[in-house]
Amino acid sequence: MTRTRHSVGASTLVLAIATFGLAVVPAFGATFYEYSISASSADPRENTGDLPVGVPGAVYLWLECTSIDGMSALEMGVEVTGLLLLSFTPLNGVLNAGTAESPLLAVGGCPYGPFLLGAIGVLNLGSGGQVCLGPSPANDWFVTVDCDPIDPQVHECGVRGFSTPGGFYCDNANCPPGSVDSRHWSAVKVLYR
Repeated sequence: MTRTRHSVGASTLVLAIATFGLAVVPAFGATFYEYSISASSADPRENTGDLPVGVPGAVYLWLECTSIDGMSALEMGVEVTGLLLLSFTPLNGVLNAGTAESPLLAVGGCPYGPFLLGAIGVLNLGSGGQVCLGPSPANDWFVTVDCDPIDPQVHECGVRGFSTPGGFYCDNANCPPGSVDSRHWSAVKVLYR
């Protein structure tokens, strides 16, 4: 996935980028952040599911995996096709300084995947549809800020979206099935030295 840097907008995240001189690092180089939109609040890998027609429902946004220690902020756009976007409700201590269409999330504690970030409220209008993430409508960013306390960096992101049965979800994520967080793998390797 290739994205380019865009001009500084009015959002808090972009202001932080400009103020602290954060650089955008390619998502699939040395570090990456990948997200999943799931039908389940317990499993980030349920990327297809039925949504009853005419009844408000929800799909769930997960930080699925990362190659480094945690995230502190995320700016993105929520893209829906065939469904009506109703809301974005942050969960697990996540804060949203943006809107349902253009969330600007902040979270303490530097969570890493899998971590449930929030619920995306949608309405199936009758034919089903898809939910994906992309650049924020506010300023065209789809980036995550890492947790480096000295030199925080901004990273591009990957996403595995959601689709109702019979459709196709977006997928430019590289998280391997059953991926292991690097902090935990390091702890396991130490046991065998």
